[in-house]
Order: sequence, then C-alpha cells, then structure tokens
Amino acid sequence: MTAVPDSLDPTLQGFVCTHVREGELPVLVVSRLYDELDPEDGPDWMFSCGAGDHGPHEVVTAPVGEVLTADPSLGDIVDLQPQETAEREAPGEPWTRAEPGEPCALCGRSAAAHGQDPRFVLPDRIAALPDREYTPGIAMTGETAEDSVLLKTEHEGFIRATLPVRLVGGLTVEYGLWVAISPLALERASEAWTEPEYADLRLAGTLANAIPPWGLLDAPVQLAVPDPDELPVCVASTDPELRTVLAGEFDHDFVLGAVGL
Repeated sequence: MTAVPDSLDPTLQGFVCTHVREGELPVLVVSRLYDELDPEDGPDWMFSCGAGDHGPHEVVTAPVGEVLTADPSLGDIVDLQPQETAEREAPGEPWTRAEPGEPCALCGRSAAAHGQDPRFVLPDRIAALPDREYTPGIAMTGETAEDSVLLKTEHEGFIRATLPVRLVGGLTVEYGLWVAISPLALERASEAWTEPEYADLRLAGTLANAIPPWGLLDAPVQLAVPDPDELPVCVASTDPELRTVLAGEFDHDFVLGAVGL
C-alpha cells in the first residue's frame, strides 16, 4: 500500500493531537477541515486519537506525509473530501465515513467543527512542569486532571471555568479553562461546590491558560455561576482586551483557525 499518494503533497502541514504525535495512541479519527486549502487558514487535515476534545496545547502541526508513513493504513482514507470525517474502532478495523453535513456559509466548516469547544486539561504553569499534575505538592479533586474541577499547589488554587466567545452569525465557542484563585477562594469554592450556595458563588482570579488567538495569560477575571448545573463562567474583567473578548463578536476563521478547528 502506498501511504502517500502522488496526489498529496507529503510536506503539507496537518494538525495532529499530541497523543498521536508522541506515539502514545493510534489515529482513530481523520478529518478534512476546510472547503479548500488556504495557507493563511492553517492545515486542512486533522489526525486524532479520538479521545474526546483536545485542548489547544494538545494539538500540534506535522507534515501529513510523516503521519501517513508512520501508519500506512491511513492511506485508505486519503481521498477524504473537504468537511468529511473518517473514524475506526482500532487499528486494522474498517473506517467509517461520516456525512459532512451542510458547511457553514460564513467559513465553510461543518457544524461538528463549530461544536468542538476547546478545553485545557491543565493550567499552563502546571502543564509546563516535568511531572505535570503529579508534581509533589499538587492535589486535585479527581483521579486525573481531566476529571478534576479544583486543583491546588502549595501557594495557589485553580478552578475550572468556561469563557464564552461569540462568533458572527449567533454561534458561541466556549473555552474550557482554568482560573488561578487564592487558597482562601479555593476553600470557599470547595465547600460550596455540591451545596445550594454554589449558585451564589462569585470569585476573582486570573486566567491560568493562554487563550488563542489572544493570549491573555494572567489577565484578571471575575467568575459567576449562571447555571448551578454547570461550571463557573468568566463574566467580567478589568483587563481591556479581555473585556473586549467577553463583549465582542468575532470572525469564525480568526477564532476557530487559532484553535485548530
């Protein structure tokens, strides 16, 4: 089997989740992202392990030819058309192709692409540590970082929250991120989390993740709980740029392209 056909430039850049890139998991989902390749829009292909939503720091770029050469079975789906997705249960299993659906009239992406909210697994400072969340002195509410809603170090606390960003046309992307808060605020959040008082929780902190395409790491933010069944939401900020992000409406390519969708 020829993994890289003549019709496909092997140097073409694609998006790859880090689980695949680092050889931890096989490719189980392959998607074509745009109607046509535009270098300014970013890569056209996405290779993923299929393990749920990936945070922006869990998606990197790599030559498509390199990915296909590492797994020759991917040659079976190199004829994917724009907006199509192929999935399989495991390596060696047959590929199932999903219907692309109607592309967005504003950016050409499928409805599925618009519905993939970016999610950060860890605060950036914790993700940069050699042992990540397993560094001595770090505690979290779940068995893994993905299962946790609160996390603490020796000097600060972190709480999961969402940051809604409105797109042109009435769509919204919700970044799942971490907010750094004081140890006292973390204690308040922990005590209220499963109680009726959670609905009235108000916290002040700073963004613990850099949000593409703006950045905004360490920008001050206020959290509230509009829905007691959901995570706290970033609702206000004294930072001028973050205020603009919370109140503005943005182009699809500007936001979705920055997070690899």
